[in-house]
Amino acid sequence: MRETMRSLLRLGWLNIERTMLSDRPGPIEELLDHGFIADDPSQYCLRCGHNVGAGEFVDGACSSCRGKRLPWGGVVRLGSYDTCLRDAIHEFKFNRWHVVGEHLGHALGAAVVERLHAVANDVGEPPSAILSRTLVVPVPMSVWRRASRGIDHASCLGRAVAQGANLPMRKLLVRQHRPAQTGLSAAARRRNLRGAMRPSTSPEVLEGVRVVVLVDDVMTTGATLAEACRAVKAMASTHREGSDDSPGVLVATVGVSDPGRRKSVEASMASRPEVVVARSPGVLVQKK
Repeated sequence: MRETMRSLLRLGWLNIERTMLSDRPGPIEELLDHGFIADDPSQYCLRCGHNVGAGEFVDGACSSCRGKRLPWGGVVRLGSYDTCLRDAIHEFKFNRWHVVGEHLGHALGAAVVERLHAVANDVGEPPSAILSRTLVVPVPMSVWRRASRGIDHASCLGRAVAQGANLPMRKLLVRQHRPAQTGLSAAARRRNLRGAMRPSTSPEVLEGVRVVVLVDDVMTTGATLAEACRAVKAMASTHREGSDDSPGVLVATVGVSDPGRRKSVEASMASRPEVVVARSPGVLVQKK
C-alpha cells in the first residue's frame, strides 16, 4: 500500500512538472526518461569517488588516489556529474526545486545504508552496531549565500539522506562567507576555504558517534568536503582529547565531477559484469 501511494504521488508530481510548470520535461522526469540508475559501487572508487574500470580499484584505492592521503574514509555517490544528473542538481540548487533534492537525497540515503552494511561486514560487526552510531551532517552554507540563493541545498539534501537512510541529522558546522569556488584551480579552492568552517555546537554531540556522513551535492576537487572534514575532526579531537578513537568520515554526494575519465553509459554497463567489488576502505571505522 505504501509503495502504491508513493508511485501515485510521484506520477502526480510528474504531471505537475509537465502540465503546470513547463512544457518541457521536469528534472525528475528527465532522470526517468534517460533511464538513470544510481551507480553500482563497482563503477567508482570507494575511496575518492572517481570512475574506475575493471580491475582499477585494488586494495582499497584506485590509480587516481593510491598513495595519497585523503581527509575522509570513503565516498558514496549516485553518479558522474554530467548530463541529466547535472541538470537535476542545477534545478534543485539554483531554481529551488525542493522535491528534486528529496528525490536525490532519498536515493543517496539508500546508497549510504548499503555502504555502511558493507563496512559492518568488513569489520565483522552487525550493521546495527554501525548504523546506530552514525550521524548525517550537511556541509554548511554561509548566511550570505543562503540569503542570495533562497535555499540551503546541502541541508535540504542532508535531511533527505537522513530520511532515506533512517539516520539522525545534525548541523554541526557554520561557514564563513568566501568568494565563490567556480573557476578556481584546485589549489586556489583549498586556499579560498582554509579555515572557513568551524563547529556550531558543543563537541559532546559526537559522543558515541562512529561514522559522520558528510553530505554535499557535488564533489569537484574535494576542497569543500576536505575543509568540512577538517572541522569535524577538530571538533572530535577537542571532545576526545586527541584520542585515536575518533569517528570515521564518509562523504555522500549526488555527483562527482570526473571530466578526465568519463565513460559512456554503454561502456560502463558492458564492463560491469567483469568488475570484482573490493573491500570497503578500512579507514572508515575502526574495528572494536
